Amino acid sequence: MDDLARHRATLGLARDARPTHGEVKAAFKRAARAAHPDAAGCAVKFRAVSYTHLRAHETLRYLVCRLLLEK
Repeated sequence: MDDLARHRATLGLARDARPTHGEVKAAFKRAARAAHPDAAGCAVKFRAVSYTHLRAHETLRYLVCRLLLEK
């Protein structure tokens, strides 16, 4: 499983989706709320969701910059 597929699975996004910034943010909030230790979640899963959220935004920024440079 590549990084993008793993990020999408962790955040609950569709495999073939091209999420926008807002969709990633909303997916993160849903996943974080469900995995947060104060809400009977698991600390390990919450860390994984937080890490994935950061990596997903880095990936989106990279793709946008690459598209802008190609034009």
